[in-house]
This record gives sequence, C-alpha cells and structure tokens, in this order.
Amino acid sequence: MIRAAIAMVASGPLLAVACASAGSQCRAPSPTPGGHGSAGRLQRGRRHRSRRIASSTSAWGAALARAGIDGEPDRWARVAAGVVGLAVVLGWARGGPGGGVVLPVLVVAVGLIALRVSAGRGDRRADAGLPDLLEHTGRNLRAGLDLVPALDAAAGAVGGVHGAEVEAVADRFRSGADLAQALHPWDEAHPRPPVRLAVGALEVASITGGTRARALDGVAATLRARAAVADEARALASQARASAAVLVALPVVVAVLASAADPRLARTLLGTPLGLGCVVGAAVLDTAGACWMQRVVARAA
Repeated sequence: MIRAAIAMVASGPLLAVACASAGSQCRAPSPTPGGHGSAGRLQRGRRHRSRRIASSTSAWGAALARAGIDGEPDRWARVAAGVVGLAVVLGWARGGPGGGVVLPVLVVAVGLIALRVSAGRGDRRADAGLPDLLEHTGRNLRAGLDLVPALDAAAGAVGGVHGAEVEAVADRFRSGADLAQALHPWDEAHPRPPVRLAVGALEVASITGGTRARALDGVAATLRARAAVADEARALASQARASAAVLVALPVVVAVLASAADPRLARTLLGTPLGLGCVVGAAVLDTAGACWMQRVVARAA
C-alpha cells in the first residue's frame, strides 16, 4: 500500500507531457523524410520532443525500480495523473484558482519526497538474490557444467534483475567476448558493493579454476552476512525513521483535517495571498526538515 501511494502521487507532470506529446503526434501529419522548410523543422522538433519524453519516462521507471515498486511505469503514471487531477479539483473547489495550483504541486512534492526516501529498496531486494545466484552456480559446477553454462542455468532458476543481467553476460560470451569483458557491463549497470564482489568472484573463478564451487559458496555466505548486518542496522534505525515520518506528516494531516472541519480555513489558506504564502513557506520548511532527518537517519543506518 505504501509503495502504491508513493507511485500514485509522484508523476502527474510526466504523464501530462507524455499525453500531450502523444496527442500532438497523432493529430499532426507526418512530414516526409528529409523535408525542407517548416516540414523539416517540424520533424526535427518531433525527434527532439520524443527524446525528451523517452528520457523522462526512463527516469520515472528507474525511480520506481529504485523504490522497489513493481508494475508497469505507464500504469502507475496513469494512476498518478488521476490523483493529481483529483487534487486540482479539490483544491479549486476549496480555495479557488490558487488552491487548484497549490494543492497538486504539494501532492507531487510529497510523492517526490516519498520516492527519494524509498530509494534503495529495489536495489536491496535485487541484491538479496545474489547469494542464491552464486549458490546455484556452484551446484551446477559440481554437476559438471562449465562456468558460463552454470551461470546461465542459475540465472534461469533465480530470475530477477541480476538473473536478466547474467543471461546477457552469457549472450555476450557466446558472441565472442571473454568472460571478463562479458561481466563488465553488469558491474557498470549496478555499481554497488555486492555486485562488485559477485562479479569479482566470477572473474577469479574463470581464471584460476580449481575449487570454484567452494569459492562461490564462500562469497555467497559473505554476501548473506553483510546483508544481515545491514538489515539489523536498518531495524535499529526504524524508530528514528518512524518519528521522522510522523513529524513530517503531522502538519499536513492537521491542515487537511482542519480545512475539512472549517471550509473558511481552506479558503483562507488557498484563496488569499497571505494563506498561499503560509502554505508555500510551510511546505518548504517541511520538505527541508524531511530531507535533513532522512539524511541523519540514513547515516545512522
């Protein structure tokens, strides 16, 4: 539920841009390749706009993945656009045009903060599968397979992000690259200590031979021990994280409940310059406090 709420409130502007661009592409006639004058300028503008949208969409998908939110990014973007649209309607109904602008901006800001706070969950979940991947590889080596076929079979059994990366490693190896070169893009795509350790162990196993299965089992045990220590540190910091979340959410909850109880408060906050100034100032201070507390808690964890 928390991951769904994070995804729902974070992507209104992205979807608006994408939908507007898609609509304009459907309505506008396609110029001939190599056109001159206005047709050529239109075609170049389209290509530039398409690149911007593709970059924004990939950034949105990457943010969801880092936060550990499953599902298609486009689906979450559509849901988020509906939430932002609802915020526009509610803000306009309660506070006029000012409320119709300020409330959706606050909703998007809360979603972006939630994504920032949740960043790393997806990476930790993906890295948790590395010990299983190495252990499966070790079992396949004991069964008589060579290193790359053993890796490929382990990737199919484990799946996940790193399973797909290992399948790409096997494809590059079959295309003629040596194993070190085939492993390098995996390390570059996920520059984190657990991935570096796993890649290094596989590179050493490809060079030295010997008891490769036992060495991979040892690296898997090391990764599990490190993950257990990190989980314990996050558990010890959970009370601090909960306190920070309450302090950040309390002003928003009080403002919403008070506005629902007394519509005059909502009209004052969202419909007058003084009220809008108070809302914006409070949002800036609350955001700064949230980022500060998140940094402190992250260092402690």
